[in-house]
Amino acid sequence: MIPKSTSLPGEQNMLERKRHGTALLPIAIYQRDFHSNPVPLHWHPELELAFVTKGRICYTVGRRKFFLEEGDGFFINSDMLHAVPRDEDCAGSMCSVVFHQRLIGGNMESIYWVKYVTPLLGSSLKYLHLKAGNAAQAPIIEEIRRLWGICSEKPYGYEFEVRSILSRIVLYLCDLQDTAPTPLSSGLVREESRIKKLLDYIDRHIGEEITLADLSARVSISESECLRSFKAATGTTPIQYIKQLRIEKAVELLESTNEKIVDIAVACGFQDMSYFAKTFRQINGCTPRKYRALSGKQKTSS
Repeated sequence: MIPKSTSLPGEQNMLERKRHGTALLPIAIYQRDFHSNPVPLHWHPELELAFVTKGRICYTVGRRKFFLEEGDGFFINSDMLHAVPRDEDCAGSMCSVVFHQRLIGGNMESIYWVKYVTPLLGSSLKYLHLKAGNAAQAPIIEEIRRLWGICSEKPYGYEFEVRSILSRIVLYLCDLQDTAPTPLSSGLVREESRIKKLLDYIDRHIGEEITLADLSARVSISESECLRSFKAATGTTPIQYIKQLRIEKAVELLESTNEKIVDIAVACGFQDMSYFAKTFRQINGCTPRKYRALSGKQKTSS
């Protein structure tokens, strides 16, 4: 069974430890409306395909920012830092497909893995903005749409069609490796590695107090350099990022568990319930209790 969510992958919002799909069929589809709720910077070993269904969306990959218009698509290679940041001029909806490369590559000794998957993973084609107005790219966007649709409807035998569509898309991407964007400089590669360590640390300690001193010590740099580097990569300060991330996690727990709201607050690093409620309202426009009710996930234990 392929899970369908109202949010993009976000259980761990940095290095995602969440399984996308199942061991038998490692693919999952997600849908999200973007208005005031951004998707924090994160990465995952799986590949990701997406398309904009409505409006305009701001998308970042590392330090690079893109504006996706309705009908546009996007490809994210394995382990790339990416996010959908808050942007006052952007509001829209996006559907995405996250899948593990073994779904098309099979085992690592297969011809598919050796000839196509490995070169793609190691290529400089780390991302690709697919434009609806580009005659050569439009058919690929349509393939992504078909892929999302068939994963949503799940007719009998759809697993074969899923693998077939993905194979065509990956072959298309392999053919584009020579036209990939300019690779990141060694300095930016080093900085991205540093940011990944910081995000991973935040992820592992999200329920605890996290200070700038903790973060700077994690990557062996000064607090001022840590602040500069973090803000350059994420567009916000570590404190603001952590607050947003905690609320994102709270939203997921409200939607998907029976946990009491006070327990969710504590699990997300909020010791003060009034501060949790105030912060939640600032970001989501309503209280945690009302959000749970509106999401259709009202729990009797709350």
